[in-house]
Amino acid sequence: SVGLDARGAFVGTPRQEIVMTDLGADPSARARRLVVGDDTLTITGIPFTFSLAVRGSDAARHHAARYDAATQTWVRAEPTPVPQEP
Repeated sequence: SVGLDARGAFVGTPRQEIVMTDLGADPSARARRLVVGDDTLTITGIPFTFSLAVRGSDAARHHAARYDAATQTWVRAEPTPVPQEP
C-alpha cells in the first residue's frame, strides 16, 4: 500500500502489507479475489501450477486477515464465508 494525501497523490514509500503464506496459503497460490471489510481482508487464492487450465472451483481456498490498527499490520484470522462467484 501507499499513503494518499487529500488530493489522492501518493505520500511516502510503498510498503508490503501481507504475504499469503503467512495466512496459511500454499506457496504456489495466487490471489484471485480480494474482499475488504472495515478491518478485515479475505483473499481467495487458487493454486498456480503454470497451467492456464482451471481445475475447478473446488481448488479455490479463502485466506483471511484482520487489520490491527495499533500495529498498522494485517494479521491472520479465521476465514468467513464468501459468496461463490457466478
